[in-house]
Parts: sequence; structure tokens; C-alpha cells
Amino acid sequence: MRRPLVLVWLASFFFICASPLGAARNSDELFASGSYRQIIYDNRTKAIDSDRLYWDAKAYDALGQSESACDIAMLFLAWSKGDDERRTEIGRIAIRSARLTGDDALAVDLCDEVELDPQSALDVWQSALRIGQTDLAQDIYKTWLKDLVDGKDYALKMAESGADVASVLDVMGSLEPTDQLDVYDRLMQRSLSHEELSLMLAEAEKLEDSDAPKRRVYHLLADLAEQINQRVLARRWRALGDQEP
Repeated sequence: MRRPLVLVWLASFFFICASPLGAARNSDELFASGSYRQIIYDNRTKAIDSDRLYWDAKAYDALGQSESACDIAMLFLAWSKGDDERRTEIGRIAIRSARLTGDDALAVDLCDEVELDPQSALDVWQSALRIGQTDLAQDIYKTWLKDLVDGKDYALKMAESGADVASVLDVMGSLEPTDQLDVYDRLMQRSLSHEELSLMLAEAEKLEDSDAPKRRVYHLLADLAEQINQRVLARRWRALGDQEP
């Protein structure tokens, strides 16, 4: 992690007053029993160290308090040593919590620092799409998610994220024709340039010879043609579509 970011997280937590270590309670047992609030309560009497931060981050995460979980997880990563085996677990909590709180840039930054698993890869993928890092999203999808995330869902999320049209068309090329129509519909909800619309029209014409519902295909082609001022083609395709059941 970049040093300035570490210092910011450290500085934001130095105001916490640490009490002498009180009577220790078994955080393992408390966590296993679901007593997450008890862990946080007991830890108030303990000095701030990596153990306290570890259990606090896990407890806040289990409670669904993502903002606190993210803050404490980041402090743990700044505080703990590089060979602490718990860094991977807490790093994944930081990624998930960052995504849930809308700090997608942080989630993406952390993917270079934390060993991913399928769930944390999914978190980074979603964050990368939201902030337009489509190249990273595609790399993560191919490495981690190809067997976990449906290809149609991936293409739809790319379309929603504002990914460039060429990338979306490339991803959706392997989909069933009807699924491709759904992605086209999602793309049509965006503000598109003349060049993007022309590219979509050129690709969508290939659906004429597919087994996709002809009415939907022709109406899509008509809509695309109208938006690039190809009115003769638009009228032709609209008429063909209206003839279909």
C-alpha cells in the first residue's frame, strides 16, 4: 500500500485512548458463538495492538457495520507486520467493506496488496466496473470468475458500468442471441455517440439470421438506425418487426 495512505489511516486512529490490558476473554469462543458485540465491548479495556484490531475488524464485519470494519481493517493492515498470516483475511474484509461503503477506488487499490479468493475477486470486479476500470475487471473475470459469474450477468454489468461499447460487444459475442438482445437493451439506456451506435448496428445486424425473436431484433435495428439518421432503414426494419408476432 502506498505510504501516504497508510499514514492517513494511522493518523485517523491515534486519538483512541488505550487502557491497560484488562482481564482477557477468549475472542475465539466469543466469535464462534456469535457474540460479536461482546468482543467489541471487551476490547475497549485492551491496549491497541494487532490482536485487538484483528478481532474488532472481524466483529464489525460480522455485524454488517461496514464503515467501522473498513476503518479498523485498514488500521490493522497499517499496524501489523508483513508476515502476519491474518493480513490476508483482514485484507479481504477491507476490500469487501470498501465496496459496500462505496469506496470502490480503495477496493481496487487493495487488490494489489491482498491475496484474493473468489469472493474478494468478485468484490474487486464489481468495484472496478463501477469506476470504469474495465481492463482490470476483465482480467479478474478471466482469472477468477469465469466459472462463477454468468456471461450474461457479466455483460449486463459491463453495460451498466459505462464500459466502452466495443468491450461490451466483445464480451457478449459468445452469448445466446436472446441474451445479446437483453444486453443491447441495457446499452440503449445509455447516452451513446454516433460512432458507438453505428458499431452496435453493424453487430446487431448479425442477429437477423439468428433464432432470436424477430420482432425484437427488427425493432432494435430500427431504433439504432433512427438514432443515426438512417430513416429509410429504420422504417424498413420497423415494418418488418411489426409483421412479426
